[in-house]
Amino acid sequence: MGVQRTGRARRQPGGDVDRFRTRRLREFRLTEPSERGYRNFLSLDAIVAEARAVADADGLDAVSMRALADRLGCTPRALYRHVSDKEEVLELLADRALADVSVPSPRLAWQAALLEFFTGMYELLVASPAVAKIIAQQAVAGSQFRSHADHLVGVLLDAGFPPDVAVEAIVALAQFTLGASLPGTGQRLHDIYRARLPSIDQEAVPALPLIAQHFGNDDAGGRFRTALRRLIHAYEGL
Repeated sequence: MGVQRTGRARRQPGGDVDRFRTRRLREFRLTEPSERGYRNFLSLDAIVAEARAVADADGLDAVSMRALADRLGCTPRALYRHVSDKEEVLELLADRALADVSVPSPRLAWQAALLEFFTGMYELLVASPAVAKIIAQQAVAGSQFRSHADHLVGVLLDAGFPPDVAVEAIVALAQFTLGASLPGTGQRLHDIYRARLPSIDQEAVPALPLIAQHFGNDDAGGRFRTALRRLIHAYEGL
């Protein structure tokens, strides 16, 4: 009598192994050649950079997964290997844009450091309205945001501010800067007001000539910087 062999029975054709192989083959065939080739060099950096280029050129509404895939020469499915959805792309776009704002020198006084940083932030948001719109509409809390927030609050803590006041000041200055940079608050609106105010009945609204003079003597950026200095000054002595 021969020795009986024990162990795992060999799977028969049509079993789990064959079904798995068939499914994998079908998935591979369904994957377009452009996706199979592109996945090797498609990167998150490329996706975010392309999204910002689209947003700056054509506006935020033009950014879609399909549009990005078309510009990058891949399928939308390939993008989802790197990001979960459009909202994540937009958050990454805004967060990485904040890297364009320089970190103030530690040698500066806290007032000068805040003035320099938030002026730089204002200039970024005015130049890239899409970034301002993203920050106004959804939470942005990536690595650049965290780094800037940590540095700015640290500047005030080192200057002797209580923690709650330090955080309050940075949040207030950031909100003011964002609001001043949004479309409808910038130079275009400034020019419209300056053109229209002289035609208003000054007897009916006697304070408006002062507003017209204000718009006529300064530009949107100048008004922002003046108000920013006053806000920073308000925290002195606290």
